Amino acid sequence: MVRCSKCINMFFVLAIVLSSLSCKKAEAPSDAPVIITKIIGTVTNKVTSALLQGVQITTSPVTSTITTDANGKYEFDKVTAGSYVITAVKAGYKDSQINVTITEGNTATADIQLEEKTSELEITPSFVDFSTSETKITLSINNKSGIGSLNFNLAKTASWLTLSESAGSITNNIKYIDLTVDRSQVGYGSYNDVITVTSNGGNTSISVQMVKQNPNAPQLTVTPVLNDFGGTKTETNVTLSNTGTGSLTWSATTSDAWITVSPASGDISTNATTVTIKVNRNSLAPGNYNGTVQFASNGGNQTATVKMNVPAVPVLSITQRSFDFGQTVTSQTFVVNNIGTGTLTWNIASDKPWLTVSPAQGTNYTSTTISVNRTGYTTGTYTGKLSITSNGGSDQVDVTMAVPPPAPPPSVVLATPENVTAYSCDLRWQQSTLGTNDFSSYKIYYDTQPNVTENSTLVTTITNSSTVTKNITGLKGGTKYYFRIYVVNAAGGSAGSNIVNATTEIQLGTWSVAITLTGVNPSANCLFPVSETDVWAVGDEIWHYNGTTWIKDLKPSGIGKLNGVYFTSASEGWAVGASGTVIRYNGSTWSKITSPVFSSSNNFYDVVLTSGNDVWISGDGAFYHFDGSAWIKSTVSAYGIVDMDLLTSNEIYASSGSLWKYNGVGWASVPGSSSTAYECISVISSNNVWSVYYSSIYHYDGNAVVKDTTLSSDKYGIDMVSENDGWVGGEYGYIYHYNGNLWKNVTSPTSHYIYCIRMTSAKTGWAVSSTGEILRYLNSSLKKKR
Repeated sequence: MVRCSKCINMFFVLAIVLSSLSCKKAEAPSDAPVIITKIIGTVTNKVTSALLQGVQITTSPVTSTITTDANGKYEFDKVTAGSYVITAVKAGYKDSQINVTITEGNTATADIQLEEKTSELEITPSFVDFSTSETKITLSINNKSGIGSLNFNLAKTASWLTLSESAGSITNNIKYIDLTVDRSQVGYGSYNDVITVTSNGGNTSISVQMVKQNPNAPQLTVTPVLNDFGGTKTETNVTLSNTGTGSLTWSATTSDAWITVSPASGDISTNATTVTIKVNRNSLAPGNYNGTVQFASNGGNQTATVKMNVPAVPVLSITQRSFDFGQTVTSQTFVVNNIGTGTLTWNIASDKPWLTVSPAQGTNYTSTTISVNRTGYTTGTYTGKLSITSNGGSDQVDVTMAVPPPAPPPSVVLATPENVTAYSCDLRWQQSTLGTNDFSSYKIYYDTQPNVTENSTLVTTITNSSTVTKNITGLKGGTKYYFRIYVVNAAGGSAGSNIVNATTEIQLGTWSVAITLTGVNPSANCLFPVSETDVWAVGDEIWHYNGTTWIKDLKPSGIGKLNGVYFTSASEGWAVGASGTVIRYNGSTWSKITSPVFSSSNNFYDVVLTSGNDVWISGDGAFYHFDGSAWIKSTVSAYGIVDMDLLTSNEIYASSGSLWKYNGVGWASVPGSSSTAYECISVISSNNVWSVYYSSIYHYDGNAVVKDTTLSSDKYGIDMVSENDGWVGGEYGYIYHYNGNLWKNVTSPTSHYIYCIRMTSAKTGWAVSSTGEILRYLNSSLKKKR
């Protein structure tokens, strides 16, 4: 950091331009293979295998409608990956459907066989109820398809039932058959029979019920007595009637626990009662079940039969729902399984051309292999999805694949930057060893941070492998830049060189003599700029600059020559000098400060403070600290401690025969610094401390002190603005500037010795010569600190 006691901090505004990160989730690159996804097939006669032309083919989800050509072929050439139902329709044939799953970039084949239509039996009604009074009811038999001749036969068992015909043949017409009953042959009661119908167009059965009413007593009639629940139906109603006289009392019981009846009992006189029969398939294994409901009454007993099917229920299960293939794996497996009953039929569809699965369809337990293909895809991470559909549910598998960057080429060596100016420098590197067909480019990057990567600022791209130099322009003055060059091969792989750095020079301003003041003591600490418009100079007199004019300020009586001055604000300032002199400024006047620890024999050289309650003074072999209530003297083995610089209240540096450091507890000599004498000191940070003494400049990096004797003239004052910007004043008016690399002599407006130099920023500063000249530095080329 810039020394607190001698300048105002300034930071350069650094513009860092970040390149976009190329390794991101991506889809297929523009140079990926052309993707063709289609469904093809051939339609044939199921019996003769003849090719069928003119068959209408549609898909669900809908794509388009097409017809088969003379060879029975069809093709959907613009479809997306997924599962489809293909439907084939042709006059004279039964409609047919087939399921197909297609992955992107592939061709699925869906051949279809059509079955010719034949005679089809249709008969109504399916239940004939003669009740108590009907004697004749007519059946209608129809050839529903209208194709060919329907030949049928009817068979019955009961003697009380008569059929007008028991066999016949029809084409497009309807055949009517009369059913008649003769109640004279039977006693009172309810009677049931089944007519079995067989034909070349299918078979069926018809339930027949007849009741002979009892005029003398109650009589129970249940309608219907045959109850088929199939595979899905859960309840049905039957009617209980009193087909006799008087009051009928009844009750019902079931043969099996999966059958329930409600109500289970009751009384009937003249009206009928509806009874609900329910079946419960829960916990039953797939299969056919038969049971009964027994109705008992004071008018006879009847049994209603119950048939039920428990269908198989497949349930889809998969062993894994996500896969990460990383950069190298090409195949992995998972299992599709049926954890239910029956047969599970499943299909798998991919939504990406690089993602395939085999097999893509099947039944029940199957081990399935997922494969990924990275060919033709750029570096990045890709995601895809496998959608699994089945008659037992659906699921999905998420897949992630990474395409690694191409193998890197050999890197090159980048030399130290040359010809560094305020705005440019030259880079030089060795030529790449890649051949013409393998080389793609050099890419030069820079950053203001040491870690230069391909995300740093791209300076330029060079496509000629024999070009090995580049003048870098557009840099900012006084800035440390780090450079790196990447070699890129034809496959896109890259390799970075070593990292080099250079600090650009600051575009300097000029020094001029602003005024010559009398009574200014040319010491290392005789001037302090509170701001650019508030500057103090001390010695035998006290001078103040208000931004326009230098004015001699009233000096308290009875004080000696002043050596050092320091301000924390416009209203808090201190100055010290010979004969134990200490004075304090409150914003309007100076007043003398006394203490028992001060002696007229003491010489005070410098003063620093963080506030009016935290003040340090350096003198001959001692430091003096004021904590707001009392002064405490700390004696050290040193001669005149001529200068101090403060980072914080717990970290202060001083110069004498050694470099001294205060750590918040006490003062100690900096290791390795006691072999010489030091004059003025300037501190940027704990590991960046500068000092001068005659012909040498000293730098302490936190570990050791390094001596620089490249400048032979004597030097008396130093002030560092930053690690790349510092100033030194010396004999004969010499002024030197440090640019982060070396010290350079700059033009001085005086030939008199310069003992004190104070910078308010990189833009402005002040200095004092041995004759009382006040030098001012202005650099109008630098922007003001924001």
